Amino acid sequence: MLYNALTTIVTYNLAIIDDILGYANSGFSWIGSQASWMQLVIYAIVIIFILVGFFTFLKKFIKAFLVIAVLGGLVYVLNMKGIINVQSIIDQVTGLFGGLI
Repeated sequence: MLYNALTTIVTYNLAIIDDILGYANSGFSWIGSQASWMQLVIYAIVIIFILVGFFTFLKKFIKAFLVIAVLGGLVYVLNMKGIINVQSIIDQVTGLFGGLI
């Protein structure tokens, strides 16, 4: 039963991947049929979009990392001052999900 489900999922995903590759192939064929200066302009625009996306992702990752670092530092300070007890929180979570951990 599981094998049949996995086979269906793989078959469906392969069809989607084939469609995507077909669209990409037709797009590259269209770009290849353009004049060389137009190809340069298209590739430059694509590279700009990729770089903007990469730096946007990097900026969001750095922000998330800083937020997690500040929260971790706050929990550390509160734990050292004795305001919260991290070990009891860990014990409660482990007890709650003990069968899964």
